[in-house]
Amino acid sequence: MLIKNYKSLKNTIKAIRCRLRRQFYAGCLQSRNLSSHSAVVVAPHPDDEIFGAGGMIAMKREAGVPVRVIFLAEGGGSHSTCCATDYEEVGSIRRQQAVEATACVGLQSDDLTWFNMRDGKIPFDGQYGFNEAVTNLANEFERLKLTEIYCPHPHDGFPDHEAASRIVQHAAQHLKHIHRIIYYTVWACYNTPSPMSKFFDWNTGWLLDIRTVAEKKDAATQRYLNSKPAPCGYPYCGRLPKALVHGVKMPNEIFFDGDVHNE
Repeated sequence: MLIKNYKSLKNTIKAIRCRLRRQFYAGCLQSRNLSSHSAVVVAPHPDDEIFGAGGMIAMKREAGVPVRVIFLAEGGGSHSTCCATDYEEVGSIRRQQAVEATACVGLQSDDLTWFNMRDGKIPFDGQYGFNEAVTNLANEFERLKLTEIYCPHPHDGFPDHEAASRIVQHAAQHLKHIHRIIYYTVWACYNTPSPMSKFFDWNTGWLLDIRTVAEKKDAATQRYLNSKPAPCGYPYCGRLPKALVHGVKMPNEIFFDGDVHNE
């Protein structure tokens, strides 16, 4: 009982901290107009592209700007510790949800690329599969030749997200065309230890006002959160903290400038 109460208290504190952080930084960061550059969004799992950058995608697509999404994993492990629904079944359902969700923000199924990596096992530097992932991603970037590369922040507070960021950073080093890395966040406000300034350079952060496409992002979000649930009763994307979902539904998105290659 004591351990259960401790975990409950810890989660409550994290939830309050998450909401306060999200509101505080949204009030501190400068707003920026969205560029007209083509973009590719690297998502560790289905839902990350919408939760972290759905408004950006919708705004670019409304302006006729090309956007692609690369999913590293299908997210089949999101129910491995609750109802133990089959990994492949969960992955298949989440993949279909991704098609439906991204359609809400202006993408077609042909705009999506799947790497089929193992959920929860996206490799970090030095781990098996990292170099192969870097090579494959670099090849895909070169094939697409899109200018802006959006990916999770290196300190987004979730292992697969941080590993994905490292893969993108290494893959971008092999590119010959002009490109810019821009980081988005999903779990940072909820999971990153205090103080966040130890992990984030707020001088590189900026805010995107997404109110003009809020309905599109909300519709996409609902494809993940309110579709038919798994046997345990929770969405197939997993049991997400309410404070995290609250941040996803805010009328702005937070981004950080990363590396730029202008040669």
